[in-house]
Amino acid sequence: MDISISLFILLSLISGIVHSENILFLLPISSKSHKNVYDPLISALALNGHNITVVSSVKPSKNIPLVHEITPTTSEEVFAKYVNPFEARKLSTLKRLFYGADHWIDICHQVYKNEEIQHLLQHGQFDLTIVNGIGNNCFYGMLYQFKCPTMALLTLPAANFITERLGTHLPPSHVPLSFLDLTEKMTFTQRLTNSLVQWMIKLAEKLYYSRIYREFKNQYHGESSPEIAQIASNISMLLVNSHISMNPSMPLLPDIVEIGGMHCKPAKPVKPVWILCFDYY
Repeated sequence: MDISISLFILLSLISGIVHSENILFLLPISSKSHKNVYDPLISALALNGHNITVVSSVKPSKNIPLVHEITPTTSEEVFAKYVNPFEARKLSTLKRLFYGADHWIDICHQVYKNEEIQHLLQHGQFDLTIVNGIGNNCFYGMLYQFKCPTMALLTLPAANFITERLGTHLPPSHVPLSFLDLTEKMTFTQRLTNSLVQWMIKLAEKLYYSRIYREFKNQYHGESSPEIAQIASNISMLLVNSHISMNPSMPLLPDIVEIGGMHCKPAKPVKPVWILCFDYY
């Protein structure tokens, strides 16, 4: 009986080791609000025994077992030359498409030259990579190098220029871009604006950003590595921080999952507060 119990415990331990995965969260260009969306997923995976490596611009507020944080840059550095969000709203849509691109490429170089990142590129072995789906295209060469399944997470509602990588087309006549402040009930002018802006984004990607990212990828991963668009098309699943109760409904395929509210914490009970009022005459 003692031998049977010992064998059972040993097999249980071995089973736990076998099912422990090495997972990389790749979000070097991100803000504190972006990291807040990822944190519950990181904590839950670590709690289930997985080994987590997080590359982020936000320093962790606390240490979590099985989570190794790498901070090759900071959010202050990432957004040092980026215009204040309130001022950015005053810029034209065309200016916002190109604003800050050169600075972010400098940040990408800074990340790649970090010693911990260099060690990660040389020795890192992962079973899954989860990448920030916005603003991190210069790191897609890593996705190819690690040769493991990849998921992306969007901290905003899904946009066509992201979902089309997975084969899902969101009709601009019905699905508005989240940063245009439009609803599902668009007028003809709003539908036209929504369509033109999405066309401009595709044009900017094709004529401007793709060339920059290609040169960057070739520098660190060689010209033989696939194009950024090809690497992006191999993303297996997209997690989107949206929900039909808060955002316009979207015709999504099963590989795009809405997780809006994942980062919300249970509300704390309201404590009664006694206020004494005095009248002065």
